[in-house]
Formats: sequence, C-alpha cells, structure tokens
Amino acid sequence: MSLRANGRRTVPQIFIDDKHIGGCDDTHALDANGELDKLIGL
Repeated sequence: MSLRANGRRTVPQIFIDDKHIGGCDDTHALDANGELDKLIGL
C-alpha cells in the first residue's frame, strides 16, 4: 500500500472544508464528542 500525501495509509480519509478529519474512527470520535456537528455546520 502506498503512503498517501497526508501520511495516512488507510482509506477513506475524510476532509471537511479542506480540513483533514481522519478516518472512520476519527469521525466517530468527533461525533461522540459533539464536534462533528460543528464542523459540518449543524
């Protein structure tokens, strides 16, 4: 597996408004902390 430009090896990598969020686990963690809604404007 090749190294991606952002240094991560897994896909998908999630970006919101050009901000790198991370992968699935990172997105779930943001949601659990209530931070994901802020990032997507809810």
